[in-house]
Amino acid sequence: VVGFFQGRVNDIGGKEPNVNIHIDINNYSVIFPIPNKDIEIAKTWRNYLYEEVEIYAEVKQDEYGRIIEGIEIFKLEPIQILDKVKVKKDFNDLIGKLKTNNLTQTIINMRHKNE
Repeated sequence: VVGFFQGRVNDIGGKEPNVNIHIDINNYSVIFPIPNKDIEIAKTWRNYLYEEVEIYAEVKQDEYGRIIEGIEIFKLEPIQILDKVKVKKDFNDLIGKLKTNNLTQTIINMRHKNE
């Protein structure tokens, strides 16, 4: 199966040619071998150790849909988790800097400023 999965990077390591990345997906540790040609990419993946990630990969699944083996990772990215309290505070700070009571009218005025 090729698809997108979410998990957590638990380990990256080994000695060439047996370098692997271990990712927990649905409480099951999946080991992906890293080909020699991707060793430099694996070094950047070290930054994601113990992070929640989204991967685009090829995996083998059993008859129940559980991932039993990692074949190849095509893309690995950290998942950005938003702090809602911080986002709300930043938004309110921005509104305060605009010093406006009517944000909609300000935006309309900005759109028509050059007309």
